[in-house]
Amino acid sequence: MLLALSIPSATGASDWWRPEGRISWDWQLTEPIDLDRDVAMFDLDLFDTEAGVVAELKSRGVRTVCYLSAGSWGDWRQDAIRLRPCWRNHVWAYDFVQARTHDGRVFRMLTVIDE
Repeated sequence: MLLALSIPSATGASDWWRPEGRISWDWQLTEPIDLDRDVAMFDLDLFDTEAGVVAELKSRGVRTVCYLSAGSWGDWRQDAIRLRPCWRNHVWAYDFVQARTHDGRVFRMLTVIDE
């Protein structure tokens, strides 16, 4: 069977919002989200944040970005299962980490843990 989809073209990367210089931002890991923070940008969970929260922030002129945690495990997720290692090299955890040094240089690491 052949399935054809019509997908609208994506906005070019040149149209994406990029913060200029240093901006104030907030990243809240607990709920309810405090919408009264005086910041220019909120970093929100892609799946757990209600659409009304995003709409409220946008109506105030606050930029919103969403993070996606792909491949991580959380006991609050409906699809969560916890693999227990049964032998060496059975269960691995990995993540990409990025940070900046005191003088602004970017460094990236891939962390790997054999559970």
